[in-house]
Amino acid sequence: MKKIFTLSIFMLFNVHFSNAQCERNQAYLDYQEYIVNTQFTAEMINWTGDVDNCEQGTISDTVKSLIIKRLNYFRRLSGVTNPISHISDFDSLAQQAVLMMLANNTLTHYPTSDFSCYTEDGAQGAAKSNLAWSYWGASSTITNFIQDGGTGNEEVGHRMWLTWPRLNEVSIGATDTYSSIYISTDFISYPSEIEFYAYPGEGYIASDLVFERWSFAMNDVDFSKAEVVVTNSLGDTIQLNGDPLAVNSSWDALVWEIESGVINVTSDEDVNYHVHVSNILKDGNYINKEYDVSVFNPDLEVPSCPTDYEWSENDCACKTTKLTASNPELFNSTVQLSPNPFTNQFTIQAPAGSLYSIFDLRGVLLESGRVRDEALGDFLAPGTYLVQIMTADNQVKNYQIIKTL
Repeated sequence: MKKIFTLSIFMLFNVHFSNAQCERNQAYLDYQEYIVNTQFTAEMINWTGDVDNCEQGTISDTVKSLIIKRLNYFRRLSGVTNPISHISDFDSLAQQAVLMMLANNTLTHYPTSDFSCYTEDGAQGAAKSNLAWSYWGASSTITNFIQDGGTGNEEVGHRMWLTWPRLNEVSIGATDTYSSIYISTDFISYPSEIEFYAYPGEGYIASDLVFERWSFAMNDVDFSKAEVVVTNSLGDTIQLNGDPLAVNSSWDALVWEIESGVINVTSDEDVNYHVHVSNILKDGNYINKEYDVSVFNPDLEVPSCPTDYEWSENDCACKTTKLTASNPELFNSTVQLSPNPFTNQFTIQAPAGSLYSIFDLRGVLLESGRVRDEALGDFLAPGTYLVQIMTADNQVKNYQIIKTL
């Protein structure tokens, strides 16, 4: 009987396909640089204000730089390539806004004139800022803005403002416990190179940055009839918590929630998810978009390699330690994958007792079993795959096969 496995690893094949194998290593290094190294405490903020005397004070320029660094990291995770910068012009408004939040022990975009430490500039700052409270200071609040959890944040407005491709500049205010990211309205034109942006976005993302609310956005589209299907590496559909929510604001976005505990964020091995968004209305036509999200454990510089594999620093991959074919010509003459390319299914011819494994180009094992006279590949999406054949005497060979529409 054919066996299906869920195993997410990189493998080194006899053919070099691309440098994409090293993306996981780069994702680990980026996490260290832009999350671990951008942590800061309330003491590092060095707020000089005084709530008793309604003095707004200032904060450390170093902390402002760390905030911008982390914000741009989250933008890149979303697929937004243009960075934002800090503009000091409105720091005073942001600073007066958080002073009012602290003085009145609240969070609101609409403070009234009876607030302690009220100023009109502070009210303007509150109206145009993302506001947050955090005991640990502003570094964690940036992540909280992206998470956008809890009641009232179903449209993930904080996330969408901070990852919006048209956003160009922000100003910053903070106390020891309150934070303000002021949205400057000096917006840029929508970058033509950004087809869509999402969170979590396409590619690798650390497991502790994957939240239950996912979002997908495009410029000038209608998501009112859009549908979302998220599948794991086996093709199993991931249960959503309710229907996706179409958001039409300064941006067009689709937001959905994954059932709690369904996404695997505890595995030492990398875990892949496929997102398919359909029925997107753009320029009078319905289109579909799809992408892959690969979740990795940020505590592991390299993923755990299974039995018979070891990590190769040069190839950024789990490299097989099994024997390769001792007689490749004879081996190749007795193995056939046909048809190749194929549209629906293909068959494998190989020596008696051979085993097969099918991988995607990320190295995710999709299916494995004993070679028999049966059709394979009907569950695969169109694309390029790797098929590994191992004979009864442990000879191993790898083949590329393509599924077309």
